[in-house]
Order: sequence, then C-alpha cells, then structure tokens
Amino acid sequence: MPPQPEDIRDAITVNSWDRSRWVLPALAWVCFAVLVIASGWELALFVKRRKARKGPDRRKAMEAVRARWVSGVPAEFADPKACLSFYDHSYQNLKEYIGYYLDTPTMGLTADEMREEMQRLGAGPDLTQKVAKVLEACETLRYTRDGVSSNMGAAHAVAQDMREILNTKR
Repeated sequence: MPPQPEDIRDAITVNSWDRSRWVLPALAWVCFAVLVIASGWELALFVKRRKARKGPDRRKAMEAVRARWVSGVPAEFADPKACLSFYDHSYQNLKEYIGYYLDTPTMGLTADEMREEMQRLGAGPDLTQKVAKVLEACETLRYTRDGVSSNMGAAHAVAQDMREILNTKR
C-alpha cells in the first residue's frame, strides 16, 4: 500500500480480496446443492403423486375383466344353474367394465340409471343401448324363477352383445 493513498477504499479492496476470494465460489456451491436437493425432492413428490393416482391402469383392468368374462362363459346354456351363473357373472363384469370405460363408479346402478349416466358422460348411443339391453336382460332373467331354463336364445343374445361391448375401444 502506498504511504499516502488517494482513496482509502481502493487500498482496502485490493488488500482484502485475497482473504475473501473463497466466498463467491462457496456461495455458488451452496446454491447448487440447494438446487439439486430441491429438484430431487420435487421429483420424489411427482413420482409419489403419480403412483398414488386412482387404482389400477384402466386398460389393464378392462383387459382383465374381458378375460374373466370369457373364462366364465359356459359351453352350453342348457343347464339352468350354469345360465344363472352366467347372467350373474355377465351382470357384474359388464358393470365393472363400463365403470373402467367411463372412469366412474357404476356398481350400484340399475340398467336405467346406467343408461342415463352413459348418456350424461357422452358414451356412444349404440354402446349405451347395448349396455342397457344386456343389463335389463340380465336383471330380468336373474330375478325370474322360470325364465332361465326356458330362454336359451336370450343367453346366446346376451353373450353376443357382451362380446361386442367388451371389444369396444374408447
């Protein structure tokens, strides 16, 4: 430092720079560490929220319902107990499938309520009519005492309509 500096601030800045040179890089490393930790935290929260989304993948669930229904179709509809089991099975699987299809709970709905809900949610009119027809047939034949044994044609019609419904792509 010169014996009589013109401006004392210049001398202090020049003299103190050697001691404080580490502050800026240290501050940069601290900011970088905070950025990395915060990014990791946000990524962990994103993954957690994504996994916590509603239940199973709809496409996989719909495929599982299709496979379950196909495995429950009897070879012949001559046996009244097999027909009754088929109607129960079809009724429950159709409601579950449409619930996944529309992404809404449908298990407590009757055929008429299902028709209204599907129309409200914008499902195709053909699909809506087929679903309502199958549900009405299943409800009628499930709760009719002698309707199951005398109506094999209805069982074949329900099976055909169910195949068409379960092969509908959204």
